[in-house]
Amino acid sequence: HGSIIIFGDIYGSMSTQKIRKVPLRQCLGCGEHKPKKELLRVVRTPDGIILLDFTGKKSGRGAYICPSISCLKKARKSKRIESVLECNVSDEVYNEMEESLRKSSEELAVDELKDKPTVPDEKRLLGMLGLCRKSGKLIAGVPMICKYLSQTKKDAQDELTVIEAFDTSYNTHKRLCDRCEFYKVNRIKIFSDCITLGHAVGKGAVAAVAVVGKDMCRAISGIVSADTYSLYKSGKERS
Repeated sequence: HGSIIIFGDIYGSMSTQKIRKVPLRQCLGCGEHKPKKELLRVVRTPDGIILLDFTGKKSGRGAYICPSISCLKKARKSKRIESVLECNVSDEVYNEMEESLRKSSEELAVDELKDKPTVPDEKRLLGMLGLCRKSGKLIAGVPMICKYLSQTKKDAQDELTVIEAFDTSYNTHKRLCDRCEFYKVNRIKIFSDCITLGHAVGKGAVAAVAVVGKDMCRAISGIVSADTYSLYKSGKERS
């Protein structure tokens, strides 16, 4: 169903290349379908223990929610987690999951604020991103950025700059950090949230965008302070 592209060469031979699809899962709280890596997994282990799986790799039957307490509360009220996991979940377990999620969110917020960059003129930066979109030099969305990175050469820090919104989820933030570090590209985290960043490039809520091309990346580096820009060289943050 359109998942395979067939290429032919001058000798008439054929080769196939599968297109990778981004796996989607439904949040049991808000009901939205999102990439699996942006959601948090609730797992029932083979021993019958219910817990939050922040790695997404624990064995057992799983259900998914957004990494937010509000979605956990909605799923709790509707008892959708019990339905998917096919077991009863006590109030004590829900309280433990809520506390675990709150602690994880607080730790992530502290880490982000500790090295929060300072962009002198963020409105100017967002305006520049709009120009990049009009000139076809912008990639919007984490899945598209990761797809582009997988097709590009390593050490392309002068040709690509990733701009990440401040309120990205834990899984999305880690995914961007890992990819930027692996491919040695610049990553800049800004104060604007996903909605503001998305509006700047004519989209809905967007967790991150990438600017492509040496000239555009040079223009972005001119807006961001030199200290901040060097702080995010090769996707690495100050420890």
